[in-house]
Amino acid sequence: MKIRIAWIGKTKEPAIASLTEEYLKRISRYTQAEGIALRDDEDLLAKYGASGKAGSKSTLILMDSRGKEFSSEQFAKFLGDYQDRNPLPIVFAIGGADGFDKATLSAAQHTISFGKMTLAHELARVVLLEQIYRGKVLNQEMTNDFLKVLSTHKDSWISRDLPEGLRVADKPGSLEGVRNDSGIVFAQNRPYVICIMTSYLQKERDGEDTIARISAAAYRMFDRMGRASEYGRVVSPNDTSH
Repeated sequence: MKIRIAWIGKTKEPAIASLTEEYLKRISRYTQAEGIALRDDEDLLAKYGASGKAGSKSTLILMDSRGKEFSSEQFAKFLGDYQDRNPLPIVFAIGGADGFDKATLSAAQHTISFGKMTLAHELARVVLLEQIYRGKVLNQEMTNDFLKVLSTHKDSWISRDLPEGLRVADKPGSLEGVRNDSGIVFAQNRPYVICIMTSYLQKERDGEDTIARISAAAYRMFDRMGRASEYGRVVSPNDTSH
């Protein structure tokens, strides 16, 4: 997915220009991104309106306080859903000091607001860029890729004494006299996060064994909870207490 950030007017504050450049650089690690300065609403519509040069080949979204209000989580979901369903580049536009005129508002496919507060238009650009960056980092595809990497088979102490085939996404760490392991254990019906840290070890093996024992105890508890019902614990051949 390609993202364009368009804004009306020249950037007056050097700090805003610097932040814009930095966020575009960060976002570009995950998807194509570019920033575009435009003269006015007419210039925006000429390039990205329905009858403009790229109008039929992009989706125009206006950032305006009159638009649909999104939280950070909702905006991240919006980006993820758009990427899954729409191959066209997306154009986020931020108006000048007076906002957008009626013709521009009518031409946009979406109008989005980050809240009732009125932000200076240059500051609004930075807020938008930060939210796009947050949304790209936290979207579902990136999360799945991250968990896939962490789930790669490795010699780790959290998973050492757990059932074979159980998915564990963890990252062990070690220094002299220190053994740590943290991650997500995908127990059926009750996945959980676990972090175990040991230090001042005379024998590092003692720390490794301790992590494995604590991890196994935690798994037994969450496994039982996952097999329980509103009436109590479910007893089955997989009972981990035996």
